[in-house]
Amino acid sequence: MSEKKKVVVVGAHPDDIEFMFGGTLAKLKELNGDAVEIYMYTICDGCMGSAELDYADLRAARWKENLEAAALIGAAYDTCDIRDLEADIDRHIAKDIMVGQFRQIVPDIVLTHSPRDVYMPDHR
Repeated sequence: MSEKKKVVVVGAHPDDIEFMFGGTLAKLKELNGDAVEIYMYTICDGCMGSAELDYADLRAARWKENLEAAALIGAAYDTCDIRDLEADIDRHIAKDIMVGQFRQIVPDIVLTHSPRDVYMPDHR
């Protein structure tokens, strides 16, 4: 890569990005170093991923995990912070947030869920 490229990755929940694109992002960073900027975003907060932790503790744990995962490859991380299973209900909020981010970043590459991902409503 001769000029700096910007990659935006959007996942529905915490860990979706790592499961779907972790290896690809790590390889992009390994091969291109500072010539690539990676921005990771989740739509939902991951609040329904545990039977042991309450909402606040789980949300805080998932936020910390995502910051640590992003830091491993020198990426930025943020979330729309919508509750799990409410992304479809609050899609206008996520859309407004993400459109604003895309306009600021002007990405060269966007990675996200497949349009055929029907695992759950948040993945739409």
